[in-house]
Amino acid sequence: MAGERYSEHKEQLVLYLHAMEYQPNTYRGFDDRGWICDTCGGIIKLSEDGWVEWCKPVKNGKVGRRGQDFRLVHHTKSRDQESKCQFDDHDRQFMVLDLPLDSFLGSNGLMRLLALVADRKVKSKEVLEMIKRLHIPGYEHTRLHFDEAISEGVFEPNTARGYYHMSNIRAVDEWLKSAG
Repeated sequence: MAGERYSEHKEQLVLYLHAMEYQPNTYRGFDDRGWICDTCGGIIKLSEDGWVEWCKPVKNGKVGRRGQDFRLVHHTKSRDQESKCQFDDHDRQFMVLDLPLDSFLGSNGLMRLLALVADRKVKSKEVLEMIKRLHIPGYEHTRLHFDEAISEGVFEPNTARGYYHMSNIRAVDEWLKSAG
């Protein structure tokens, strides 16, 4: 039993260190499966092909204080597709803010995300979801399936909704793989 826990913790540490030592532009996520685009649902295969963007409302020529619609999308110059996934920056009701996905990866990227929460620059719920997507192994490819997995008995939640333990995330990932 203690050996299993050690092995599980060792695996988590290796994944964590892997993420902290990512190679800019060519990083493919914890499990080499990339990320899911919030616009088209396609896979962003490499970090250089991803873009994180959000917008701030503009009213009477004044830019709002807090951003919204924090999302991960294909970069316009993505090699995977002729991307139309990014916000339309010609909408005068909003000011688009954006940075390359690489800006939010690794230790510095995590700190940048936490600073957005601390400074209340973007809705904290949206930033916390992005932190889980980019920094929790397996979360990105299981997050859209948690409710179904719970109803199918894959795991019994015992944490706040959306903040599941690694054992739950792994169980959902295995369930998805076995379902084909």
